[in-house]
Amino acid sequence: MLVIIIFSIVSLLVSKKMHDKNENMSGALAALFVITGPVLGILASNLIGCFVPSTQVEQSQDLYAYKDNDVYLSVKFKNTETKYEYVVQDEDSTKMKSFWSRDDAKIIEGDYKPHVVTYAREFNHDYYYLFANNILINGVLRHYEFYLPRENIQYLNK
Repeated sequence: MLVIIIFSIVSLLVSKKMHDKNENMSGALAALFVITGPVLGILASNLIGCFVPSTQVEQSQDLYAYKDNDVYLSVKFKNTETKYEYVVQDEDSTKMKSFWSRDDAKIIEGDYKPHVVTYAREFNHDYYYLFANNILINGVLRHYEFYLPRENIQYLNK
């Protein structure tokens, strides 16, 4: 974030200085410099994020029955994306969670206790987020694996 702010400020200063030097400079060219700064800042912070030490965090949560039956996962298909809905227990409340996905979820059926494992990439220290973006793992920020008993998935076409 800090890198993006610095690039934005530098681009504003360069644009202002160029405009002061050349009064005939068009507003579109000045706006181009203002837009270029944050874009370059995002690219630089993504590049820095590639080299900052990080770990893959794994979290497992038990799944609970969905809609008063033995369905633990509802899968809805729409165009090229899939919506996954499931119920988990967080501290003292039961919550319905859902997310849209293209290919960042895996469903494994067998003789399992119903649970979901979430994988996410996190930097080793919080201050890394000041100058680096948490880039994606294989194109996605989180990856899900659902371990379910057989025939406990509800498939819906939208």
